[in-house]
Amino acid sequence: MSNNGIPFAQPFTLKMQCGLEHTFINAYDALDFLENEWPLRTGTSYAHAVAVLGDVLAGRRASRAARSALISACHEAGLTPVIVELSGNGSRPNAA
Repeated sequence: MSNNGIPFAQPFTLKMQCGLEHTFINAYDALDFLENEWPLRTGTSYAHAVAVLGDVLAGRRASRAARSALISACHEAGLTPVIVELSGNGSRPNAA
């Protein structure tokens, strides 16, 4: 996986249960986090996100699919992703 990380068109921040936050900007960062720091390494959405992120990094899928799968895994783990909507008037956070 020696590439530029396949950036997400719209990064998002995850608020962890311990209060820490992590911002996901690309597929490599997301897969690394899922494999090494994710609090709940079981579940259908978790497994799907790992598979889709691997496909993105291998060039078989678009990064938006990985981002969507990762957000589903967040919900499955009881975590709250915060989406920052980018617009011409600035940005504002929204819960995903």
